[in-house]
Amino acid sequence: MKKNTTQNANQNNNEKVVFSYLEGSIQELINQSNHKSLFELIELEKEIFRNYQNIEYKEYQKLLLQTLEKYTVSNPKVEYVIEYLKAKKPKIAVFPGTFNPFHVGHLSILHKAEKIFDKVIIAMGANREKSKNLSDELFDDLKKQLPNHQVEKYEGVLTEFINSFDYRVTVIRGLRNGSDLEYEFNLLRVLEDLNSEIDIVYIPCDRRYAHVSSSVVRQLDMLDKQIYR
Repeated sequence: MKKNTTQNANQNNNEKVVFSYLEGSIQELINQSNHKSLFELIELEKEIFRNYQNIEYKEYQKLLLQTLEKYTVSNPKVEYVIEYLKAKKPKIAVFPGTFNPFHVGHLSILHKAEKIFDKVIIAMGANREKSKNLSDELFDDLKKQLPNHQVEKYEGVLTEFINSFDYRVTVIRGLRNGSDLEYEFNLLRVLEDLNSEIDIVYIPCDRRYAHVSSSVVRQLDMLDKQIYR
């Protein structure tokens, strides 16, 4: 219990630091609003969004709006940015998997997805066959590997996790070969039966990683050969 309390305290402290940096970035946007065009301010907001992908979008939007709304009287351009942010609907995707472990093949899919979407959330599905300690360890490792990404853990059915968001998201699935395609086709039908409105995009990994799987990585780890990490 003491360990969990310490972990929660560290997580809260990390979140405070991130939000503090975000507030600084928002203040910089406000400072530049007098001599920047509206287009340039919107581009600056997009850059801020890219830099703080690890913050849940609704939290990011809330803090951004709360801070900007203090300056609408002194600068009309800020009011236009606020209206833009309220209407903005970023393309957000969820990349689910067990990630046991996360390897170069997964990273290849992630990089390709980030060229299509404004944000990609990494979602680690809890495997009931693993112990809770191992599951927590994998989750912590994943967050360390991807510090500038929103990394979530979910239990149960993927569609329930997707429905938990206050905005529409697209599911990303990676493909290595024809065997993956057959498996994913069957999975698609199941997911559609659970949620007929689910959106899924399939992305092939780089050819050089088509042979890499988590089971191969685990076997190599036992031989102290971490070549696909």
